[in-house]
Amino acid sequence: MNEDLSLLELAGEFLSGTLSDEVLGRFETRLLEDPAAKQAVDLWEGRMAAFLGRNANAALHAARKGRSPSAGSAQGGPPPEKSPKAWSMLAPGVSGMALHYDHLVGSMVYIARLEPGARLPTAEQGSPEDCLLVSGDFSLDEVTLRAGDDHHAPTSVIHSGGSSETGAVMLIRARDI
Repeated sequence: MNEDLSLLELAGEFLSGTLSDEVLGRFETRLLEDPAAKQAVDLWEGRMAAFLGRNANAALHAARKGRSPSAGSAQGGPPPEKSPKAWSMLAPGVSGMALHYDHLVGSMVYIARLEPGARLPTAEQGSPEDCLLVSGDFSLDEVTLRAGDDHHAPTSVIHSGGSSETGAVMLIRARDI
């Protein structure tokens, strides 16, 4: 999915730590030369910080720093994002990784990746969730989200039966009810 992303989507996936190693290297080079790329990253940093909150944003930042090609080779091991422990399979074509859980307020922030054609399971119950679409498309009910769109679901995004035609990366903030 990384090859056909817009600049906005590349910047969002760069900050989410979901770019392939090859695309990550090219985007890091582009950041040094292209003010528009830097501007897109700055835009996403503000959006993600506001959406995630301080602690979850710090967790995402730490995961991204640990994933950089230079950090992975310096540690002598694979990047954390490549580890089978980091991403869990949620449904066929859907994986996710918890970024932060706040026990005091009962909220969790996680990142989900949908492969092209993936469909989320449907559940009758769920907690309220907000999502910020980082890249791709995501359709649920009569709403189709694109990169940069956010959405509030009163009874869960991840159990909405939503689907993605092209694949998607999204940040999700769930609250206990």
